[in-house]
Amino acid sequence: MSQVLINLVGNAIKFTEEGSITVKCELIKKQNDSVLLKFWIIDTGIGISEGNQRKLFLEYSQAEQSTSRKFGGTGLGLSISKQLVELMGGRVGFESKLGGGTSFWFTLNYTLPDKPLESQSSDSQDVDSQASVDKAIIQKAHVLLVEDNPINQMVAKAMLIKLGCSVDVAVNGQQAIEMLSHSFYDLVFMDMQMPVMDGLEATRILRSKDSSKRNQQIPIVAMTANALADSRKQCQEVGMNDFLTKPVKKSSVLEILERYLPVE
Repeated sequence: MSQVLINLVGNAIKFTEEGSITVKCELIKKQNDSVLLKFWIIDTGIGISEGNQRKLFLEYSQAEQSTSRKFGGTGLGLSISKQLVELMGGRVGFESKLGGGTSFWFTLNYTLPDKPLESQSSDSQDVDSQASVDKAIIQKAHVLLVEDNPINQMVAKAMLIKLGCSVDVAVNGQQAIEMLSHSFYDLVFMDMQMPVMDGLEATRILRSKDSSKRNQQIPIVAMTANALADSRKQCQEVGMNDFLTKPVKKSSVLEILERYLPVE
């Protein structure tokens, strides 16, 4: 559910330059120990023409080539969202009008727990206690976060700062290359799909023989919603060191920092 919401909300943000985005959840049916929920992600963005609606959930398809160049990505997030919802036994759909916004929806059936869930997961408790021990190792780290989505920027930056890093943000691969040419960073978190220049192309340039020795060797970790084997292979082929799937957990980020940051 988290993965689908991040994909669909991120898509809404990408295509809504002004106006609003609304996320809501409705209780459709409650029966004994289960509930049927319907989630809506409603935006006032550019909308989708009738001719392009038929191919919207196809892999590697966006409405138009010009749209892909301007906003980044390939539309793979929608295909992944549909697959995930259907694997969980739900349905997904949308309503849209060119120039009049888009409303995506999906349904999921959940079994109610026998007792209330703990207010805080053991994972976050373990990470917080572990982070306090390891903070001395990473608190001097200077990290570059390359991400075009404002919400993803905010979440990842807050997570890294809490773990002890200082963080700069680049909104696309081209800006990242410029920042790396005149500033020192210990590690780069690189989104794969961005406008202007994506993460794969940026990494390819940084790893080329024309790049500085420092940029050829700096740890680069992909951060992407594409949890597919092909995506991992693409990242490895261009020279990325590691791979994190969104939504990113603090424990995974901490593990990456400990793996690639120099220990004094």
